[in-house]
Amino acid sequence: MHKPKKSWLGSAILSLLLIGCGEGNDTAGKGSVVDNSLVVNSKFAATYLQTIEKEPSQPAPVGYQASVKLKSQAQALSYDGKLEVTNILTKDKQVFDWPMTQKLDSEGNVETVSHRALTLKPGSYDFVLLLTSKDGKQSQYMAQALGEDVIDGKAPEIDFVLLPNLGETISDFEQVQYVFTLKFSWPAEDLAALSHPQFGLSINGEDETVYTINKETGIAELIMNVEPGEYQLAMRLYDGDLMVGKNGEQDDSVNFVEGEDAKMDVIPLQADVNLNLSPMKDQGHFSFTVPAEVVNEVGSAHELALIVRLGGDNVPVQEKVLTIRDENGIYKASDLFETGGQDRLTAYLAFHKVSEASEQFRSVPFASCNTSINVALNQALGCKLELKRESIMTGRVLGTLMLNVLDQNQQPALGVKVYVGDKLIGLTGEQYSTGSIKAYLVAGDYTVKAAEGVLEAADTITMSPLAVENKVLTLQKGPNVGDGKFVLKQTLTVGQGGDNYIDASTLVDFNGDGALDVILAPPRNEEQIFLNDGQGNFALSSFTSGDNSTIHKIAVDDLNGDGNADIVRATDTGVSVFLNDGKGNLTASNQKLTNKSSDSVALGDIDGDGDLDIALIEEWRAPRVFINNG
Repeated sequence: MHKPKKSWLGSAILSLLLIGCGEGNDTAGKGSVVDNSLVVNSKFAATYLQTIEKEPSQPAPVGYQASVKLKSQAQALSYDGKLEVTNILTKDKQVFDWPMTQKLDSEGNVETVSHRALTLKPGSYDFVLLLTSKDGKQSQYMAQALGEDVIDGKAPEIDFVLLPNLGETISDFEQVQYVFTLKFSWPAEDLAALSHPQFGLSINGEDETVYTINKETGIAELIMNVEPGEYQLAMRLYDGDLMVGKNGEQDDSVNFVEGEDAKMDVIPLQADVNLNLSPMKDQGHFSFTVPAEVVNEVGSAHELALIVRLGGDNVPVQEKVLTIRDENGIYKASDLFETGGQDRLTAYLAFHKVSEASEQFRSVPFASCNTSINVALNQALGCKLELKRESIMTGRVLGTLMLNVLDQNQQPALGVKVYVGDKLIGLTGEQYSTGSIKAYLVAGDYTVKAAEGVLEAADTITMSPLAVENKVLTLQKGPNVGDGKFVLKQTLTVGQGGDNYIDASTLVDFNGDGALDVILAPPRNEEQIFLNDGQGNFALSSFTSGDNSTIHKIAVDDLNGDGNADIVRATDTGVSVFLNDGKGNLTASNQKLTNKSSDSVALGDIDGDGDLDIALIEEWRAPRVFINNG
């Protein structure tokens, strides 16, 4: 029995269609009169690639050991075949020898050649084809074409889709009616993103069998020659040797019942990131949950090292090697990191074997992921992993990119975001791989970019198979960053009689178009809002507050949690609030905080409940605090 292996799929539903084949008649066949030459076209729904055998149970090794043995598939395979032809009307059956050859090119495309011709009388026929490989593995495939019409004077053409048999070998056509069909179906656009789509399947914890996927059909089908009942299935999706998805962990059991359908969720492989910030939000305790597949790849938690690089535009990169803990079968690592009070940080997680510490973890991590953290939300989030499995065979021949990033002083740049194409591959290191990062790439042309704040650098590379490309990028000011020299573009006239004296002003996007607008407050007149067209051209909006009080201070932020910038006005007649509908229309709140002259106002989450409160200073009085009810 061929047995499967692990793989993961990104955010898709895997539908397993369990179909009991229709009953047949095993009466002896009679000879056919040759009238028309039969053309047989065959394609493989999924092609057997390798079996990964489980290693017997043993004490946890001290060092890393390969946990699998490989059985590879040759580039050309010969099959012994049997073709059963049944005349639907007469029920006469014939069985023919049907040898075939399957060829694989370097891109994984399959060509199937039949070595036998056949002619049949006009009529309607059912065809069943069984193939068994001649390579010693006895890999078996089955195909059916039912209700095919053979018309006089027209050469019949039969299209077969060959399904690999994951269960016991079918030795008699009578058994075909009892097998189940598993249909793995993915949208073509999902497969288009994968260079070499493959999937592995394991039944009841036994060996994993790996198959290539037919990208033409987007469908991979298997037949299961097993007894009806409940089975535990572990399914994984690969792009070459990279695991990109797996079946859901909540329920991996499938009940094989003739004529019934079953479904399994297939989810991305990811590490989870949780953070608990200090009250001042300038540092936090970050906890990382590691999927079991990553731990299993090296054997145990104590053999796994997690390197975390965390930083932001104004936060120096922090690089720490974390120890993985096994907490009742859940693998975790945690440590304290500085956030610098920034709203957003980038975390890069790289998984290595502990044994690589002596080499300063210079190799490419066998699993890694990147995620952007919104510190203000203090949320838990997922970090989508790619796991390189040493046990998975792939036809890809990769090259190595060693990218070194220098700052403007020609020193290694730490914590810089590095992109290959549009994909963020990580942050440059501080202690390990200082100022650099390493990646394996398939052959092709790439744009490589490094970015840190207003500094960036980019170049193009051509990667060849087995090439080692060493590239150095030097950070410079970005092409769209100004040099500090200013040119007058527009004068905004405010107030009565062209009075341009301003008591208060601020910049904010009032109408939600992504461009910063400006609000100006002249003396003894209501504030005026100028809307930006996105090119730095401003036009006076129609907004009017109807209040000509002298404005001492304007504060702008989202007060009611709708995502829009609201206004708090501190004037000589009190403090009032105007709420924004997101289109730049401001409406006075039904509450005026004070009728006293106020010199200043500030917004902030004073009570730590997640919404903004108001502190203000009234003339000749102590500061006052107003708590927002949310």
